[in-house]
Amino acid sequence: MNNDYLSAVPRGQLFDALKKLGVTPRYDAPQEELVNLIKQKIQGTDIQRDKELLGETFDHHLDSIVNKLFIALFVALSAIVLIIAFNYLKPSKKLFCDSENPTGLCIKCPSNAICSEGKAKCHEGFKLMHRRCIYDDDDSIYISSLYEYEIKLLEKQAGRFDCRLDKTKYITRNDLLIHLIRHSKFKNVDIEYLSNKAVDHLVYENTIGNVTEDNQELYYSTNMQKPISCIVRQEIESHIFLTISISIILLSTAIYIYVQSVKNNRRKQSFLFVQSMINSYRNHHIPVNEDTIRSNLVSIDPNPDSLMPYVLEELRRNPKVKTSYICGSLTFRFDQK
Repeated sequence: MNNDYLSAVPRGQLFDALKKLGVTPRYDAPQEELVNLIKQKIQGTDIQRDKELLGETFDHHLDSIVNKLFIALFVALSAIVLIIAFNYLKPSKKLFCDSENPTGLCIKCPSNAICSEGKAKCHEGFKLMHRRCIYDDDDSIYISSLYEYEIKLLEKQAGRFDCRLDKTKYITRNDLLIHLIRHSKFKNVDIEYLSNKAVDHLVYENTIGNVTEDNQELYYSTNMQKPISCIVRQEIESHIFLTISISIILLSTAIYIYVQSVKNNRRKQSFLFVQSMINSYRNHHIPVNEDTIRSNLVSIDPNPDSLMPYVLEELRRNPKVKTSYICGSLTFRFDQK
């Protein structure tokens, strides 16, 4: 860089440039000293390399903490998802559970059937369609689709009620008929007749019940299909102590990371400040006391007392600084080779 050009730049702009480069010069530093500092920073002196090394060390330490936190969170969330998936979102199954021993990953044996060795045998007068035993008559091919739909509708309503998303677990007969008619895609058939017949066939399903209130037939399911959000919420509510414990750990970790980041930032500031002091007072043989250090700190921190402990720590352990006590006052010399 051209020295003549830098020499012609106003001191205020030189101070701003050095501040952006991470250097805090003496407030009374001459133009030539400011120019030399900028040249040293741009050319990559030992000070610059030290700064980068220290910055990488602190950043790496903080990144390591953050990475470990997110890895722990990822593992915990993955475990929760796997548990939910295993319990509620079981993979597609081809075999029916035995009637006598209904365990394992299998399809629940349908009503009006006996299941063994993975196969379902419907009772006389019923036909296996859509994994359910449907009353066998001329309309069973149409009824099976409507039947499956209305059962799922009742199971979802039961799930919404259990999740406190609805005030009732019942669906009236009229509402069921409306849903079936809207759902049906059959053409050239009497859909109202088929829908009524599908509702009538619910009496054959042992997971479906009905009651009569105010001259209305109400249907409900003992099986439930719940939204994923409800499943997660209920799992959390059932393990409230564990949830609170995890929340406290996460909150404590977040606070710890924040505190560490503040400390690391202050250590970096202290390191850069001490390097600037070494550079500024290198040829001064008069010791510098704490008051001088504090007055110089004001240029980078309006509240120097918060940064002072970190600066003193850095001064004591820096090999280029000699610490001594003169008349009971702590002083520093920066003229070490």
